[in-house]
Amino acid sequence: MWYSMLIGVCLAIALMAYFLLSRKIKMPTVNTEILVKKYNNRLVKLEKFLKKNKIEGQVGQFFSQIEKKDISQNAVKENIETIKKIEDNNELIEEIFLAQNKKEVQEKFSKLQEGCVLFEFAGELEPSDDEILFDMIGFSKTKLDFEQQRYFGSQYFYKIQEKIVFVMNSCALVVEPKNIFESKIVNFDVNVQKNKEKSTKNEPIYEIVFKFEAEESKTLLSVPQKENQKILNKYIKKASA
Repeated sequence: MWYSMLIGVCLAIALMAYFLLSRKIKMPTVNTEILVKKYNNRLVKLEKFLKKNKIEGQVGQFFSQIEKKDISQNAVKENIETIKKIEDNNELIEEIFLAQNKKEVQEKFSKLQEGCVLFEFAGELEPSDDEILFDMIGFSKTKLDFEQQRYFGSQYFYKIQEKIVFVMNSCALVVEPKNIFESKIVNFDVNVQKNKEKSTKNEPIYEIVFKFEAEESKTLLSVPQKENQKILNKYIKKASA
């Protein structure tokens, strides 16, 4: 009897956990709330504002929406651009509400940007060959939270100087987990040099510099492994070619 009751309790707990998880996944989360629901609500208020003040202007083309799409570097770049558009539009809408006259409203309204479609992905981007250098240095790997993966992919990112970074050839996707509007794509470059000095164990020392636009991350690395030395020497040879 007690055994049957125990099984019944376990099943009830399992069902409850399933429904709670299912509900959580379906509920709008922080970024989606900001990028879609709150932004669109502001556009509805803007539409009422224009009508109330008898100012011409259609807001339908500025609404945000989400579409499913196969992941690619270009699609992720478009998401970054769309997030920037939504941020700029939000600022303009606020300025419109504070405008002093109709002319100022119309001027700012004309600057609103269309095409606020966010792509939702179910997959991950292919890693860059440069990631082998991150592994050599020992940068830790992480994945974005469930919601951010929808817009940036489910691939692994690296934690570099408090940044969450994924390298895509000559550029890098930098995601700010606490503020999606700070996420960006920047130019990326890597420079490898071999030092004249050696370590106390007579191992070669390499200087590896990652450049993220105007910022740099520099590491001095003692490299005993022959295979890793070959990889680093290829970078040096490629840069001097």
